[in-house]
Amino acid sequence: PGGPELPTRYSHTYDPFVALAAVAATTGRIALGTGVSLVAQHDPIVLAKTVASLDRIAGGRFELGIGPGWNVEEMAHH
Repeated sequence: PGGPELPTRYSHTYDPFVALAAVAATTGRIALGTGVSLVAQHDPIVLAKTVASLDRIAGGRFELGIGPGWNVEEMAHH
C-alpha cells in the first residue's frame, strides 16, 4: 500500500479470461486457471457468465482461483 507506481509492463498484460480462452481454443489437455481473480472488481453476473463460457470452451478444464485483494488503493475503489 502506498508503494511506488507499478512498472509499465503491468499495463500490457492480457485480460486473464481472454488469454485463457485463446489457450483453451488451441489446446486439449492442459488444465487452465487463474491464480487469484479479484471478485470484487467484477460485476458478479458478468464474471459468472465469463467463467462459465471459458469453462465450456475449455471442455471443463478451467479452475477459478478467487480472492478479495490486498492493495488498499485498489480496494478503496471497490
